[in-house]
Amino acid sequence: MKKNEAWMNEPFSFFYLLYKIHKKPIATRPVVSTCGCISFGIAQWVDIMLQPIAKAQQSYFKDSRALKKLLDPLYVPSNVSVFSFDAVAMYSNIDSEACLAVMTEYLKKEDTRKRFPHYHPDALIEAISIVLRSNVMKFGDIFVRQITGVAMGINPAPPLATIFFALHEDFIFNKWKQCILLNRRFIDDGLAFWIHQQPFERDEECWKRFQEDINNYHGLEW
Repeated sequence: MKKNEAWMNEPFSFFYLLYKIHKKPIATRPVVSTCGCISFGIAQWVDIMLQPIAKAQQSYFKDSRALKKLLDPLYVPSNVSVFSFDAVAMYSNIDSEACLAVMTEYLKKEDTRKRFPHYHPDALIEAISIVLRSNVMKFGDIFVRQITGVAMGINPAPPLATIFFALHEDFIFNKWKQCILLNRRFIDDGLAFWIHQQPFERDEECWKRFQEDINNYHGLEW
């Protein structure tokens, strides 16, 4: 009863900042606590629907143990270098309208629906729209509505970010498959192996064009 009364008094999310003390200069990470807010239930449902899809993406891995198991038997030739890639403030910089458009197209595809028959496309798309467009939060004595980005702290943020970039990532890594031995990504942190091309000038040009392709996706930078 007390929990219900508290929810009626504070039905909105709460915004706060976490300090990244390892950064120089010190930076902050914006977080939204959605526990008990008015959209919490539907956000949980979206998360449940998207998790199987996110885990089925080609570059997905569960945790460091799964990655180690994958890498242990991998033979890396002498002409291959490992590189990592990290998105710049991924959640904040995802264009929410672009994300909704990309997810709508993907979730309505016949191939996607055959592969993942557990969801109703119209219902899930509408729920994602509510989560992305109705994030009202409290900060001190003010209330604001997020107009772009995916809030860090909402339940479906990880699978949304994973799927959203995976659709672009699959196309790019397939385009450059002659240069990529393996790639894996955990939300905004990726690991891949680059096969160097000959001569050196061609390798440099390929690397430059590959980076341009990766960064050419709705404003996300890596």
